[in-house]
Amino acid sequence: MSVLTGMRDSLTGILKRMKFRNAALLLAFSAAVAAFCICDLLTTWHALLWPADVNTVVVAWMGGSVSKSLSGALLFELGWGTTFVRVASLLIVQVTVASLIRRGEPSRPRQLVNAVTGMSVSILAGCSWWAIGFVQKAFIPSVGQTLDLLLPLWITIAAGFTTWFGLSVILPPARENARVLPASLLAAGILGWVAVSFWMNLRLYENVLIPHGDSAMYEEHIWNIREGKGFRSYLDQGLFWGEHFQFIHLILLPVHALWPSHLMLEFAESLALASCAVPVFLMTRRHTNSAWAGTLMGLAWLLYYPMHYLDIAIDLKTFRPLALGIPFVFWMIEFCERRRFLPGIICLLIALSAKEDVALVTCPLLAVMAWLARSNSDSASQQVDSTKRPALWLGGMAGFSAIWLVFVIFWGIPGFRDGEAVHYSRYFGDLGSSPGELIRNAISQPRLVIGRFLSGRTLLYVLAFLGPLALVPLRRWPLLLAGMSSFGMLALLQLETDDSGLPIMPYHHFHGPLLPVLIWTCIRALWARSKTSQDSVRLAGLVLTCCITTSVTGSLMPCGATFWSTESGAGRKLYSSTDPGTAKRGEMALIVQQQIPLSARVASTDYIHTRLTHCERSYDYSDYPRAVNNYQSGVPEDTDFIVIDTTHWHSTYRVPEEIPELRDSPETWELMPDTTEGYFVILRRRTSDQNLNDVTGP
Repeated sequence: MSVLTGMRDSLTGILKRMKFRNAALLLAFSAAVAAFCICDLLTTWHALLWPADVNTVVVAWMGGSVSKSLSGALLFELGWGTTFVRVASLLIVQVTVASLIRRGEPSRPRQLVNAVTGMSVSILAGCSWWAIGFVQKAFIPSVGQTLDLLLPLWITIAAGFTTWFGLSVILPPARENARVLPASLLAAGILGWVAVSFWMNLRLYENVLIPHGDSAMYEEHIWNIREGKGFRSYLDQGLFWGEHFQFIHLILLPVHALWPSHLMLEFAESLALASCAVPVFLMTRRHTNSAWAGTLMGLAWLLYYPMHYLDIAIDLKTFRPLALGIPFVFWMIEFCERRRFLPGIICLLIALSAKEDVALVTCPLLAVMAWLARSNSDSASQQVDSTKRPALWLGGMAGFSAIWLVFVIFWGIPGFRDGEAVHYSRYFGDLGSSPGELIRNAISQPRLVIGRFLSGRTLLYVLAFLGPLALVPLRRWPLLLAGMSSFGMLALLQLETDDSGLPIMPYHHFHGPLLPVLIWTCIRALWARSKTSQDSVRLAGLVLTCCITTSVTGSLMPCGATFWSTESGAGRKLYSSTDPGTAKRGEMALIVQQQIPLSARVASTDYIHTRLTHCERSYDYSDYPRAVNNYQSGVPEDTDFIVIDTTHWHSTYRVPEEIPELRDSPETWELMPDTTEGYFVILRRRTSDQNLNDVTGP
């Protein structure tokens, strides 16, 4: 940002001396470069930008056309001239409006300064587009997939810069004496985000598209505790603490007694994520002395697309207890900066109960905060009596986080797995398959670890997390060390990508604990070099604009283009209440529930499994070996019913004749009459008690 500030100051001096004609020529050149980038981006479309039907609409808006090749592939045609006319027209309108608004100001070229600065970013983006594309084709074709992801992201970030520098000369200065308006605007944003988020999760649930594994299984934990069956689902390998030390969702037990549904957890998660905007607002206002800057940063959090994947991951896993811990990390930072350590410690303990991964962030974060307090560089915090020794408090909290992490990884989880190492140690591939082996290899083979870390994918992750924040956290880059342990772990993960070719981050939930560190660093960067509150407002506005533009290509929510696609597997078809291929599943799922008694023990495939967790036992029907069946194929011997989903895209069996139990053991299993129009198949054990009449309702 200091480079951009210097650029703008230099341009101000240049424009004071140059004629309007020369300034117009400079803007025209910038518009030409921007038009080239847009043409190249839209005509060389790939699925990692947005779905094809969305690209068709965008190309039509820009004056282009779409045709099909002989092989059936879509061909997008867009002329540079028509694109240039649209970009230049938009720029002329912006400069004209700015001239009218700023006509009373003594500095005549001011209306051109921000426009030229913004368009200069387009020039930089265009030059990098040419350079990276040339290197990719001529020298390093093996990095093609990473660059395919990197270039669209870079262009959307540049679009955010360009848009904001254009808007900043049109929008009037923020009035800091207005206290009610910014708070009301943020409250409306929070309520709107909760409504949209919960509606999306509700539609997925009603259309039977939410998986049981890693989503609805957490509601089964709460149900089984209420029923005296222990902290488990029958998907787990024994008690759940053999998987993760996370029990934060148990705070929802009283609410679950009133609303015993998986949807209660979905609503709680949406509310938790949106509520983070409140501590973001308070921290920003305290650091910058600007309520408007706080509001803009709070709205930026709501539109920060890596956060959206904590609510709905790329594989439609819609609930993770980790999300409930994120607001407590934010509040821990807020309380500790205000030297209120008792509520800060309470928030820390609750946050650590969300998942052991949280300690990877809280330990270095609190250590960095202790360093700031000890070096007296934390002047934005409230002045306190030196006898409180904030560095000691923060250092002690950091030490506790480290001790908790070591205990859980080396003793806690293995203690519930009969001494076996934590299962996600294997996610690091050839770096090791246990925590001890990972540490030994990192010490004995540092080149192997460094080689994995210094990759194109790591660069992509850096840009994916910092780009939507307009790279502002880099202004206080030492504070980013608070997130390096978590980011390093994420960068070294070697999990396979899904069918779309997307990397693990930031499209899954693993990066959740890192986000508060990035936002906190961004907030402190607003305060670090801003001379006035208006400077903070402008910088916060830039962050918000970049969050908006990057969410267009990155988010699955309505602010993203993918949501509006009818062709994408993550598009609005999933949320339809009228599409026959989706809404019908929900209707048939209710019929299945009516036929399965609550006292039965039922094995079911995923997705319909979500609706059967309140039965006596709800087993997983899949090829994955489970402890409840002694790690053998088939279903446990006490299973009364088997329910097969035949219409989901992950379904293995489409017709009853393909089901092994019905084909190989007809003397044991009988096929119940089809009442679901073929959407689901229900088998009943012939020896089951036929007097199970306590049928569940819809």
